[in-house]
Amino acid sequence: MSLFWSKYLIVLLTLFVFGGVLNQLGKTLILDLLILLLCLITIVKNSVRIKSKPFIALLAVWFLGLLSILITNTSISFYTGFFYHTFLAVLIITAFNYDYKEINEYIYKCSWLFCYLGVANFILYIFIPSFFTEVDSAISPVKTIFYIFNYIPDDSFFMVRNQCVFWEPGIFQIVLNIHVYNILIERKEPIKKAILPIGLVITTFSTTGLLVIMILLAYWMLAIRKVKFSSGTIFLVALFSFFLLPFIVENVQTKLGGIQGSAAARTYDFYMGVEVMEQEPLFGIGMDPANYIKKTKVLDLGYYELTGLKTERGNTNTYVSVAVMFGIPIALNR
Repeated sequence: MSLFWSKYLIVLLTLFVFGGVLNQLGKTLILDLLILLLCLITIVKNSVRIKSKPFIALLAVWFLGLLSILITNTSISFYTGFFYHTFLAVLIITAFNYDYKEINEYIYKCSWLFCYLGVANFILYIFIPSFFTEVDSAISPVKTIFYIFNYIPDDSFFMVRNQCVFWEPGIFQIVLNIHVYNILIERKEPIKKAILPIGLVITTFSTTGLLVIMILLAYWMLAIRKVKFSSGTIFLVALFSFFLLPFIVENVQTKLGGIQGSAAARTYDFYMGVEVMEQEPLFGIGMDPANYIKKTKVLDLGYYELTGLKTERGNTNTYVSVAVMFGIPIALNR
């Protein structure tokens, strides 16, 4: 196998594993081991000179993990993913010879494949949804075809949201927006090359994704192209906004409308996480999700009845989750 393909597969499989539906189903062991093997092959083939600093940083992170285990009295089994994936991250950086620009170049190349899969996913769930089978994941039931094409059934939204291989549309829009950033701002390529990922962002119906894409396009027009606002340019911007803004408005109304919307859930996660964080501010409660659920049941801010959310619920806020698990000092240095 050539260096190109080994590096391409490392990035492709890493994105697929960390953001894919298989991650939520806990079925990534074989792919994890394959990434590990590809990294070792690439390091040997590329004759990479191992640097000590990344591995010293890794040991420091592992030390914090061990400290968390001891202080919170949590089983080490809940930390196996933490230890393995931090090691894998350092190994991937090493495989690319510490060249972050090259990693981004391969992210750019892999993102095109996700774009094509996103188009296929959109066509499949619109026209032949019977091809999908339902499986239970850690978040919610998912309709899937071999875990590559996926969608989450949601009667509260007016249209199925495109998530491609990922476990939710919000992950797919991150990949797409990074791709648009690389096309228009990093590589300064023509806008026509960004039309496909921009269109796919719209199919995710992600509020964040739609807002980010508008900010990226505005920056591209003003800072990269330095467009002068002639009557023709204003007309094109107005036309684009005419088609895009209704999606954003509809999406925001759906998520903010009603006490059981997405905004209510995220608000609940933030406030409940802060309450738990205040109990163990220095070292957190550890990585056992049962500890968090136990504490939230005791706290019950009277928000369960208001939102109709399940009491046995994890936290979807990444920064709050880190502070809850490892303590505020670690979260501030994340």
